[in-house]
Amino acid sequence: MGAHCRVDRPGDMDCSALNSASMAQCAAKLPSLVPAMGISRLTYSKIRVAMKVLISKYPNRFQFFPSVYAMAICVVASLVTLVLLTACGKRPADGPEYPLPGHMQLVSLEVMNRMYASTNLIPNGDFSEWPSGAPAPDGFRPPANRDISRVLPIEPRGGPGRHSADQWWYESDQNAPYQDLFHTVVPGIQAGRVYEMYVHCISLYDATVSLSIVALDHAGTALGVWPDLIVVTPGDVLHQEHFAKIQATHNGSLVIAAHSNANTKFRARINWLEWRLMETELENGETAVRSTAMN
Repeated sequence: MGAHCRVDRPGDMDCSALNSASMAQCAAKLPSLVPAMGISRLTYSKIRVAMKVLISKYPNRFQFFPSVYAMAICVVASLVTLVLLTACGKRPADGPEYPLPGHMQLVSLEVMNRMYASTNLIPNGDFSEWPSGAPAPDGFRPPANRDISRVLPIEPRGGPGRHSADQWWYESDQNAPYQDLFHTVVPGIQAGRVYEMYVHCISLYDATVSLSIVALDHAGTALGVWPDLIVVTPGDVLHQEHFAKIQATHNGSLVIAAHSNANTKFRARINWLEWRLMETELENGETAVRSTAMN
C-alpha cells in the first residue's frame, strides 16, 4: 500500500543528576514497574548484582553513578528503549491497529534523505510562517468551529518564527466537509503522477486522528478522496512520522485535511510539526494507495 510509520518515545535519562533521595524513591518504585516493562524481577535483581560487582571491582569507572540503583535504572531504561524501538513493526495484542497491519516500520536514512532532497509542494509545510494573531499559519485554513476543534501556534523548536500547529479536538469532525477542517490546498497536481505524503507529529493524551486527501479539478469540484490516508498512532508525547504514496487520477489540486476518526477520544491533542507532499516514483514493486470516487 505504501503507508509507513516511525515512532520514537523520549527515554533519555541523566543518571548523574539523580541525588540520593530521588534514587531511594526510584529504587522503591522500580521493582514493581519493571514487570510491566517486560522485564522480570529476577532479571532486574541480576542486573543489580552484576552492577554491584562491577562497581566494587572498578570504582573509578563508575563514579558518576551515585548508587547501584542509578546504574540499574539506566540499564533497565536502555532495555526498555530497545524494546520500544524493536517493537515498532509488531501488531498490538488487541484493539484498533495503527496503521494497518504490515504498514508500520522503521524509516531508513535513505528514505529520509530522499524525502528532504525533494521539494515540499505544501507552502509553509513546517508552519514557520504564522502571523501574530492569525487563526492559522500562512497557507492553511483553520477549523470552522472552535468549539469542535482549534489550532494554536507554539514554538517547541527553539528558534524564532519556527512554529508548530497545536491542534485540539473537543468533538468529532470526522464527517465534516473539508472546508470546515484544518486544511491546506496544493495546486498544480498532474494526473498519473505519484505523490508522497509525509507527516511528522506528536500525539498527546493517547490521541489518534487522521489526515485525508481530497482531489479537486480545476473548477474546485471534488472528484476523489483518500480517506484516513494517514492515521496517527495513539500515545502520550509520542513522536512519530508517517508516509503514504498516492497516484493522482486528475489534473487539479489536492486538499490535505486533519480530522478526528472513529477511534478518537475527546479531548484529543496533536502537535503537527511538519506536513510534506513530494512528487516521487513507485519503487521495488510498490503500489500507491487508491482513491475513492466521490458520489
